[in-house]
Amino acid sequence: MATIGAPFEPGHVVHLFEHVLDEVQSAGSARVTLGRSSFLIRRELVADLRAADLAGPIPALGRPLLVLHSPTHATVAAANAGRIFAAAAEPKSLVPLDGCDHLLTDREQAERAAGLIADWAEQHLPPH
Repeated sequence: MATIGAPFEPGHVVHLFEHVLDEVQSAGSARVTLGRSSFLIRRELVADLRAADLAGPIPALGRPLLVLHSPTHATVAAANAGRIFAAAAEPKSLVPLDGCDHLLTDREQAERAAGLIADWAEQHLPPH
């Protein structure tokens, strides 16, 4: 399993659509644009994000975990990667993605991340 720029506390992402929370609560949903994409945010998603606690599920994954995160990540602080990594059981790896943005919009950086994941996964997958 691999994470890229993931928050340790999923509720963290609610701030990205705070401006429509009143509409989500009253109407049940609202449309929000994040990056270049439009999403329908439902009341249930907000509740699930706020209730999620990864402190238990991360150590119980039962899978090797690769945590990739940019030390200069502007959307999700790098400390989140450290918390995910600390919570994970072995085998686990933490790899910095220097210079990457949250959506890996730079093709070269995205290909680098994909290559790192592929190389890492090869070590942890059973032989063909």
